[in-house]
Amino acid sequence: MGWPSYIPSPNRRRDVHGEPLETETRPCLRCRKPFESEGKHNRLCGPCGKLDVSPYAV
Repeated sequence: MGWPSYIPSPNRRRDVHGEPLETETRPCLRCRKPFESEGKHNRLCGPCGKLDVSPYAV
């Protein structure tokens, strides 16, 4: 169940005017699960974006 439109979701990012950013459902490029993307620049879901898979990671 989602948030009612009249109650702002605490998890949604907002622009400088306080309006929710437009999102589009896209598949994550790493795990292929659908997620709410903020645009073409946002192609990894939250959990995958936080993973460090670099061979040089400490």
